[in-house]
Amino acid sequence: QQRILSLYGAYRLTDRLRAELVLGYSNLAFDHVRLGSDNTSVLDGQRTGSALFADLSLRGRWTSDTCVFRPYLGAQFTQALLDAYAETGNSAQTLAYDRTTADQGSLSAGVDITFSQFASAGFRPSLSLGYERAVGSHFSESYGFTTGGGTSQLSLSSTPTDLAHLGLRGQWTLSESSLLDFNYTFYSGSQNYRNHQLSLGYALKL
Repeated sequence: QQRILSLYGAYRLTDRLRAELVLGYSNLAFDHVRLGSDNTSVLDGQRTGSALFADLSLRGRWTSDTCVFRPYLGAQFTQALLDAYAETGNSAQTLAYDRTTADQGSLSAGVDITFSQFASAGFRPSLSLGYERAVGSHFSESYGFTTGGGTSQLSLSSTPTDLAHLGLRGQWTLSESSLLDFNYTFYSGSQNYRNHQLSLGYALKL
């Protein structure tokens, strides 16, 4: 369960450059159910918390006879606060988790290029290039059995920390009421991260 409140603002710095800011707050609630190590005990609980997020970006727009360039710079930050909670069920297997904070931040830069010279033929190709770096991202949590016996530590960090992407997109206007859309994006990052995303869509106006 999640409820979100957000505020958006934009300011035009010049005719070709604008700044955008998004600030938000969200309350969180998770239902957690798992099977115990004996494969018969059902252990459950509910965890609550909240999250703050901010997104600041600078976006430009430059046009030429053949292309429209849209460069951008961005900074994003999210902080999630998770309350302490304990599972219910078989007391020999239930776990208790301490209150914890999860931080995630990133810096990004890139450009979207639309080739407008093909518009008269009903074809609109575009290209996107971008880079993102995770900064200040960390999650650490202590947990242990509710009956005692010491605690364990779980720590996570963003993977990959550096991520670049190349995107290719094509839109074909088939008629006044129909559109075909093709989109392919390749991601490459640190820790040998690779990802391919491919989509094909068809839109029809009724």
